[in-house]
This record gives sequence, C-alpha cells and structure tokens, in this order.
Amino acid sequence: MRCVLVGFNGSDCALAAVLRARDIALERAARLHILSVATVPAFGFDACMDDVMEQQIAHCEAALQSLKARLPETRDMIRLSLRIGDPWREVVDYAAEYGAGEIVVGCRRQWFQRWPASRVVRRIVAHAPCAVTVVMNQRYAPLTSPRGAIA
Repeated sequence: MRCVLVGFNGSDCALAAVLRARDIALERAARLHILSVATVPAFGFDACMDDVMEQQIAHCEAALQSLKARLPETRDMIRLSLRIGDPWREVVDYAAEYGAGEIVVGCRRQWFQRWPASRVVRRIVAHAPCAVTVVMNQRYAPLTSPRGAIA
C-alpha cells in the first residue's frame, strides 16, 4: 500500500479519523495523506464569493497547520493537501490519483446505530476506488465499500 488517505475538516470526529489513519499507516509502513477540502458555495453574489472562498481556504490551511503541530512524531510520513471543490468528489479523485490503499473518514452521526448520516461520507463509501474506514463517535466502525473489504 502506497498511502492511507484521510479527510480532515478540523472537527473532533475528523481528528479521531486522522489518529486512526496514522495508526493504519504506521502498521503498514505507508505514507499518510491528509486532505482538507474548501467547499465552493452553491450560489451567491460574485462580490461575496471571493470573500467566502478566502475564508474557507484560510480555515482549511489553519486546520492543517494545527494538525501538523499535533503530530510531530510522524512529520516525515505525512503529506498535507488542500483542494477546492465538492468534498466527497475531491477525496475520491485524490485517492484514485495517488493510488490510496485505504480512505479513512470521520462521521459524527449515524442512522440505526450503523450507517453514516453524512451525505459526504455515504458518497465516499459508494464511489471510493479502495477500502474505506469510517470512524464514528470516537470509535472505529467498520463498513464495507463496494470496492473492497475494510481492514
């Protein structure tokens, strides 16, 4: 496995996902790719769009830098990336582009004690080119994606 990809948006559940992804990367001697995605607003005035995007990008950059400071022992194996677009699509495209062996994402809420309530997480699971691990409510909940079993 070349790398483990984890989506990070600065939330507590995303931090739990990063910590789980770090453990997986260390176990498998793989690089850890941490991806943050600045979301493009669906609509708005052109004058406001630039300000909104600048705020989104600044938030993502600050979240990545604070995360980097929290993981000093693995600095050599981490790659931080920032993309702009639809989060689920960017995560799936990034995984395909870099040949990720596994994607790890965090999710706060779930339906029926099992299925992620997040639209972004459900789409990542459905479209991922590799295995996906969903970290829910600070615990690891294995899900299977159509392309492979979860380790």
